[in-house]
Amino acid sequence: MRDGAPLLVILATAAVVNLRRVLYSASMAPYLQHLNRRWQALLAYLLVDETYAVTIARYMDKRHPTKPYAHWYFLGVGMSLWVTWQTSTAIGVFLGAQIPAAWSLDFAMPLTFIAIIVPAIKDRAIGATGLVAGAVALLALAMPLKLGLITAILAGIAVGCALERTTTRPIDPPDHLTTFPLWLTIIGIGLLTFAYRFSLIFFMERIQLPPWIERALRFVPVAALTAITVPELIVQQGALDFTWHNARLLAGIVAVLVAWRTQSVLLTLVLGMGCLYGLQWFFSF
Repeated sequence: MRDGAPLLVILATAAVVNLRRVLYSASMAPYLQHLNRRWQALLAYLLVDETYAVTIARYMDKRHPTKPYAHWYFLGVGMSLWVTWQTSTAIGVFLGAQIPAAWSLDFAMPLTFIAIIVPAIKDRAIGATGLVAGAVALLALAMPLKLGLITAILAGIAVGCALERTTTRPIDPPDHLTTFPLWLTIIGIGLLTFAYRFSLIFFMERIQLPPWIERALRFVPVAALTAITVPELIVQQGALDFTWHNARLLAGIVAVLVAWRTQSVLLTLVLGMGCLYGLQWFFSF
């Protein structure tokens, strides 16, 4: 927007980037069908990457069977994130310039996703889903309109579905901007985003999905979160960096090992951030 990009390009980019939220909506819909429209609309509004990652992990965890009131957990996660987001944004507006870039606070997001992805890899098909989604996310970085992300997610899901066919595992139910008002553009993008989040939550009880789509929904969490996380670890200053000087990649590997051994989000965050700070200090000499 700052560079005066055409309005249609901005809206098209927003539409493509938010396509993953249609998959989020489809993935969450089976757990929310018993709710009324007001509840569904509220939870759809809160359905962002971080909320989805934490909530779908809870719903899919067999140690926490889904109950009629599980949507309160969704609401608690979503509202906590919303309040934190708004507070952090306000702090960033006034104090952002005073927070050193070396703190790398943004690294907490990929670490959280790692802590959720790794325990979710229960079989060969889901593991392949993550590997393919991560690889395609890197290979497709140069695609226009941010198409690389949704391409990576769909590629991961396709591979997972293909591999699952070879097993007998049962299916779980499961113009230019300068001539167009900025505020109208923002409202349009916001409405488009909400429509994506709410779409399949609203419509899935009215349609009968083919069995292959129901199978594919099992792979959405790992495919989507891996496609978001891998570039965060490997892409530095716009280029792929697989060298040992890439502190984020090394810290990410440590986080994967911690998540695999402990299945603890807190330990993954603490040890991952600690490793990153230690490596940044070491490389500074």
